[in-house]
Order: sequence, then C-alpha cells, then structure tokens
Amino acid sequence: MTIQSRTAVLLLGLQLAGLLAMAFLAARWEAIGEASRRQQRIEAQLAAQAQRIDHEGELLARAAVDLAIQGALLHQQRGNPPGPAWHARVQAQLGDRLERLPEAIGGGWWFEPGAVEPGRRHYGPFVYRDGSGVVFTWALSTPEYDYHSRGWYLAALPRDWERDRRRPRNVYWSAPYYDEASGSSALMLTLGAPMHDAEGRVIGIATVDWSLDALRELIRALAEPGGQQAFLVDRRSGSLLAFSADPGLAMTPVALQPWAAGLNSSLAAGSTRRLADVELAGVPHAVHVRATRAGLLLGTLTPIRPGWEGLFDTLPRWLWWALVIGMPIALLVLLVLSQQRRPLDKVLAALRQSLVREPGSDRLLLRPMELSGRNEFTPLIERLNALYAEINADTERTARLNETLQARQAEIAALNASLEQRINERTFELEANNAELQRTVSALSRLQGQLVEVEKHGSMSRLVAGIAHDINTPLGVAVTAASHLQDLLRERREVLARAARAEPLLRQLVEDGEEGLGMLLSNLQRAAALVRSVKQISVDQSGEGRRRFDFAAYLEDVLLSLRPQHKRLPHRVQLDCPRGIELDSFPGAWAQVVTNLVMNALNHAFAPGSAGLIEVSGRIEGGAIELRVRDNGLGIPADRQSRIFEAFFTTGAQHGGTGLGLAVVRDLVEQRLGGRIDVISAPGQGSEFLIRAPLSSPGNGHPG
Repeated sequence: MTIQSRTAVLLLGLQLAGLLAMAFLAARWEAIGEASRRQQRIEAQLAAQAQRIDHEGELLARAAVDLAIQGALLHQQRGNPPGPAWHARVQAQLGDRLERLPEAIGGGWWFEPGAVEPGRRHYGPFVYRDGSGVVFTWALSTPEYDYHSRGWYLAALPRDWERDRRRPRNVYWSAPYYDEASGSSALMLTLGAPMHDAEGRVIGIATVDWSLDALRELIRALAEPGGQQAFLVDRRSGSLLAFSADPGLAMTPVALQPWAAGLNSSLAAGSTRRLADVELAGVPHAVHVRATRAGLLLGTLTPIRPGWEGLFDTLPRWLWWALVIGMPIALLVLLVLSQQRRPLDKVLAALRQSLVREPGSDRLLLRPMELSGRNEFTPLIERLNALYAEINADTERTARLNETLQARQAEIAALNASLEQRINERTFELEANNAELQRTVSALSRLQGQLVEVEKHGSMSRLVAGIAHDINTPLGVAVTAASHLQDLLRERREVLARAARAEPLLRQLVEDGEEGLGMLLSNLQRAAALVRSVKQISVDQSGEGRRRFDFAAYLEDVLLSLRPQHKRLPHRVQLDCPRGIELDSFPGAWAQVVTNLVMNALNHAFAPGSAGLIEVSGRIEGGAIELRVRDNGLGIPADRQSRIFEAFFTTGAQHGGTGLGLAVVRDLVEQRLGGRIDVISAPGQGSEFLIRAPLSSPGNGHPG
C-alpha cells in the first residue's frame, strides 16, 4: 500500500473511532450531567438550609450580646444594696427582650457570686416560653440548681478563668442538652455572652436558649421517602442531634454510625464536601455534609445510581447520529486529502535538502530553503528560514561565550586563592580576640568573687554599728542608777549626822540602795550578755572555724545581736527551736545565713506602715537539720523567684541594695554547709526560705 492509501485508511479508522468515542462520551456526559445536576441540587439544598441555620444562630448571638450589654448597664445602675425598684426593672427588661425574640425559648442574666449583692451567691433572673407566653422566674437562683456548675455556664466562663480579665470572645456556644429545670424539656443549645463591669472584670453571663425542634423539622424536610436521608450533628460534642432514618438516635455519639467516617475532618464553615461513599443495607450512598458557622454539620445520605444504567439508555441514539454524520464526512476527507498532498510533498523535499552536515565535522549546516511559487506553506518556509538564521547566529555567539567563560574561570581560580589567604588572616585575628575575651571573663569572675566576700564581711560591720548603739542604753541606765545611789548615800549620811533618830532613815536608805543596785546589776548583765553574744558571733564569722555547738542557743545569740536592727520597727522576730540540737559545723556561716535572711525580710518583705512577723524555726528531719525563715509579708512575684539567688540581682537598688545578700546565703549553704536552700512564696502570702543541711558539715567548709 502506498503512503496515501495507508494515510486514507488511518484517517478513516481514526474518524470512525472518534465518532464512536464521541457517541460514547456524549452518552456518558449526559449521564454525568444528570448526576452532577442531582449533586448540585443536594448542595443547593444544604446551602439554603445551612444559611437558614446560620441566620437564626447569628440573630440569637447578636441578641445574646445585646442582652449582655443591657445586663452590664443594669449592674452599674444598681444601688448598694439594690432596692425593689431595681429588681423590678431587671424582671421587666428581661421579659421585654424575650418577647421581641421569637426564635429563643428562654434567656437570662446569671451573675457571679457577690456581683449584685455582697454575700449573695446566686442571682440569676430567667424567662422562658410556655403555652401562655413569656414566664419570669427566680427558681433557678438556688443552691440546688447551682447554675455556676452547669455546662452552659462553664462553656462561657470556665472556673479557672481569672475574673479580673476580659473574655476574648463575645459569644460562646454550649453543647446540646436537655434542661427540664429551666422550664422546657426541649433539646437546646445555649448561647452565653460574658458581661463585664466598667473595669473589664467578668461579672457573669447573659444567655439565650435555642430550641433544636425547628432544626429537626428542617432535617425531615430534607429527607425524601424511600431515598435520600438527612442528619444534623453538633460539631463541638460529636453528638447526633437528628437523623431522619432513625429519630431515636438523637443525642448519641455520631462516631458510632457506619457512615460517619470523615465527619471530624477539617471543614471550613460555609463550605460543602462530599465524603467517601458508604453502603447502607447493601446500597451505595453518597455522603454530603455542610459546615455551618453555628458549629453544626448538616448532611445527606443519597443512594447512588450505577453509571451504566444512564449510559445504556442514551448510547444507541448517539451511535446512530454518529454514523449518519460520519459517513459523508469520511468521503469528503478522502477527496480533499488527495488534493492537499501535492504541496506537502514539495515542502518535505525542500526540508530534506536544507539539513546537511559540514564535510569533515559533525556540525549541522542549516541552509535556506527555496520553493517556487506561493501556497499555504510559503509562510512556514519563510519562518523556518528566519529560524535557521537565528540558530546559526546563536551558534556563533555560543562559541564566543565559551571562550569568555574559560577566561572568567581562570579569574575565579585566582580570586579563590586570594580569598583563602584573607580567611586565614581573619582566623588568626579571631583567635587573638577570643584569647583576650577569655582573660577579661576570668578577671570579671575574680572581681565578682571579691565583691561576694566584701558583702559577707560587710554585714558584720553593720551589725557591730547597731550593737554599739544598743549597748549605750543599758550602760547609760547603769551609770544613772550608780550616780543616783551615790547622791542618795551622801545625802542620807549628812542627814544621819544631824538626826536624833536614825532608824527610819537607815531603813529607807537600805530600800533605795537595794532598788538602785538591782537596776544597776540588771542593766550591766544585759549589756554583758549583748557583748558576749556579739563577741561570739564576731569570732565565728571572722575565724570561719568549725566546732560543736547547741543550735537553739546559737540562734538566740544571733537574733539577740540583730535586735538593734528592728527594735524601733513594728515587726516581731520569733524563734522556735528546741534545745539539745547539737551541730558539728561552722557557726559563723550559720550566723551569716540567718542574719542575711532576717535582714532581707526586714528590708523587703513588708509594706510601709504594716506590722509583720518573722518566724525562725529549726528541727531535725530525716537525720538532717532544717532551718525555716518565714514571714507574712508581701511575697515574691513568680517571675523573680528564679533570679533572687543571682549575684547583683536586686529590686532595691534605689535604697542602696547590692543584690549580694541572697547570693552569699546560697554560696554558704551549698559550698560551706553542704546543704541546699529553697524558696516558697506567692504574692500577698509571705515568703519562706527552707534550708536543709547535714548535722555534720562535710570537709573543711571551703568552696571547691
């Protein structure tokens, strides 16, 4: 067979196959179109009903927000305490709101404990619809109903929400529920809108109840007898609210249904999706679902008609039309084909002559084509000749670019060598800078250690200054008493020299002398005890020696030495430690720790003008000594507790604070006493420092 014969047979075969394919596709398209129209109808139904649900939900949401605004205004206008007139306004305005909102079956204002009247926990006026109209009631403002613990209340206002913060959203939806106590046994959703006072604190919620009975009627309207079924699902709780095939499944988990796979997948509100097909009673069903902005899923289960049924109904008709139209076209194609081949043969010959290889190389030469006469192929030949010229020019440019590229590669190699040298120089500079930085860090560390030691010994200087002032008081009293006793004896001696009867004067002299000597002895003993306490503590802190000592007696001496620091303050320092606890440790370290903790509490724990209590207690727990220093002051904010033991961290820099006191305490406890220190505090609830250390300190007590 010639090329023309093969071409003709091929074209006729292709035409016949095309006609048959067109007939099949047309029949299939018609069947698909019917299925598509049915799906569009379902999606349109779902969209229309979903818009109806969303419209009603948005209407109720706006009503809940308006009700919350009105409730907040009424709260601001109440008296203290609110009078009967205000309570009557609450009842009247709440009833009027529900009268103008036929979509709702109930609503109310539910206030936080004490928000309306001090000491009143439940204040929840409520209105609902019954057969006679709108009914107002206080029946739900009782401890038995306790609306604060109801799911619809907690959905809008959780227990753990701080009441001095504004809620982030205007409306919160509850899960579906039956609430016969509210005056209706219908299945409902509650829309809760938080109420805030003028300072932004939460004072309660306003609610609007939405009955789902109307939505069930909507589901029944979507269902078709013997065919399409409809369902409604609450997205928040996963509960099946309505199912036309079995109404008894209401309020059961939708996940138990065989057709529910994929319902929990992410689906944007206002969009419709066809899920995976399922089989119900042996019949395949298409599952369509629409997500509403109200948090509900509206869907249908539609029986799927097999595709071949609609196809075989229309295919014979389209085949007949294909044959009727295709035969005349085939004959016409053969006739035209024989006439159109001649110019094409000339073009093919010219094209073969234009492509030759250069003698002695593999380079392809593109020569311009020459064709006598003009026909429909002439523009193509002209375009090919122009393309040949561009290709030849591009080949020349490519050769020149290759030469330029080789030169640039040589330049890049030279630049790389220079760059490597500069990198080596910069690396040497960085190493020198790092060494200098290490020396600077070491110097700063030594300086920090010196500052810590200065803080340790500085507290002793402040203590001695206070003790010196306090010793002056008993010594001054002792001097005054001695001087008074001397004057009294001299006066009595002169009187006795002139008196005839000396016995009463001698008796009075003895009594006054005993009283003066008692005062003299008491104040001298007080000064001696104070000096002895300071001397022992000073020796312990300066010598840093280790010895055995009674812990309770030593704590008494330390607190006695601190008395001048707080005797003019309204605060009390109280010791609770049993005698007999003997430590083999470093008393100077313990004195430094107790002194810094007590002074830290005196300086920072209490508000100006308040009278605080600082408790120092010691116990043996689990074979170790536990020392607690507790105050009932302001407490430490949580964001500062993790930093109070850092060196130089202070909140009292404006009052001369260095930020080293607690850093020294932690260093002494962990390094010298072999223990650990923890802090327990909350704002407004005081602070407690707990130290736990062994009864016998490890090693020699020096860090490192």
